[in-house]
Amino acid sequence: MTESTNIAFADIGNSRIKIFDGLNYLCLSYDKNLLIKLKSFIEFQEISKIYYSSVNSEFEHILHLTFENDIELINILNQMETQKIINFDAVAGMGTDRKLSLIGGLSLASPPLVTIDCGTAITINVLGQKNICAGGIIFPGIKLQERSLREMTSGLKNFDLKIPNRFTGNSTSEAISIGIYQGIANAISGFVESIKNESFPDDELNIFLTGGSSSLILPMLKSHFQFSFEEKLNLLGMMFLSQQSGLL
Repeated sequence: MTESTNIAFADIGNSRIKIFDGLNYLCLSYDKNLLIKLKSFIEFQEISKIYYSSVNSEFEHILHLTFENDIELINILNQMETQKIINFDAVAGMGTDRKLSLIGGLSLASPPLVTIDCGTAITINVLGQKNICAGGIIFPGIKLQERSLREMTSGLKNFDLKIPNRFTGNSTSEAISIGIYQGIANAISGFVESIKNESFPDDELNIFLTGGSSSLILPMLKSHFQFSFEEKLNLLGMMFLSQQSGLL
C-alpha cells in the first residue's frame, strides 16, 4: 500500500476491473460477486482513497453509488489533463487508458517504447524520443472479431473459438480460431516491425504487452523483438502520474 496514505488505483475496463495499492493487486471480472470481492479488498487493505480511470461509465456509476460514503473516489482525468510527463500535443482523441499505458511504460523503461493493450480492442501506442507521443493503431480484439462473425454472417454463427495449435484449419471452427488469434498476433508483430523500421531504425525499442487477452496472444508472437508482459501497466501509469503530480 502507498505509505501512510491508504491510496489505491483502479482501472475500470469493459470486461474487468483491476485495483492495485502498490503492493496488493486484484483483478475481477464483472459478475454477481464483484462488489463483494471489491469491498472485501478495500476493507482488508484499509483503503480510504482510490484514483481511477474508466472506460465503463455504467460500472463507474455503480462504484460511486456503492462506495462514495466510505472512500474518496477520484477520476484521474484531471491529472491527465495537466500532466507534463508525456507530450500528447501531436495526437487527437487519444483515450486516457492509452495515455496511461504509455506513462506506465515510461515508468519502467526509456523511450522509444511501444505499449500494446490486448483488450476489447487492440491498441498499439507509440512514444518517441523526448517523451513525445507518436500516435498509434487500433483494431478489433478477440471478442469483437468473434461477435462480428456471429452477428453479421449467416453461415458462420456456430463455431467454437479455441486457441489454435496449427496454421491452417481442417474445420470452420479451427479456421476461424486461427484467423482471429493468429491474425491478431501477426498484425501486432507486423505493426511493431513497421514502427521500428520507419520511426526508430537505429534505436532499441522497448515493448510492453498488457490487457486481458495478452497472455493468450504473447506465445503466438513470432518476432525477433522482446515483448515484456506487464498486467498492471495502466495502474503503474496512474501511480507514476500521481507521484509526479505530488499526490503521493
